[in-house]
Amino acid sequence: MAGRDIMLINCKYCNAALGIPVESITEEGKWIPCPHCNKNLFIQKSQFEKHFQYSMHCPKCGELQDPSEECVYCHVIINKYLKIKGIKTAWDILTQRFPAKTPASRSIMIKCPNCGFTKELSKDQCPSYITRIGCPECNQSFDIVNWMDMGDRIPKW
Repeated sequence: MAGRDIMLINCKYCNAALGIPVESITEEGKWIPCPHCNKNLFIQKSQFEKHFQYSMHCPKCGELQDPSEECVYCHVIINKYLKIKGIKTAWDILTQRFPAKTPASRSIMIKCPNCGFTKELSKDQCPSYITRIGCPECNQSFDIVNWMDMGDRIPKW
């Protein structure tokens, strides 16, 4: 059918790829059977929204990893290290680089410099520390920090 949006997901039980017509999913969600393993999957519209992917270089050892409270390589506690070294949190960095929706807003609009894809991010959704953002539209990554302000180590690519 022309004009039909199909989103691909993987079954969490058998990992089979499934094509789901977006218009068939309600805001509240829907149970659908996997045609491969016959187990039921709960699908929500929010699963189909495009989101930026966040990653971080540890401010101490410089290793690239998913955002976390503790570095998986050197095991430093990120928030404690940031405070001791006087390094800004991700929210502080992002609010300097991207405009707030309103002056007193607790949300900002992040825009990919490569393709212009824009997505709102609230302070509550923001990881405590990130250094790189991956765009879901163009699959390119961009750094959000000035590496001179990042702490002891340069990032490891």
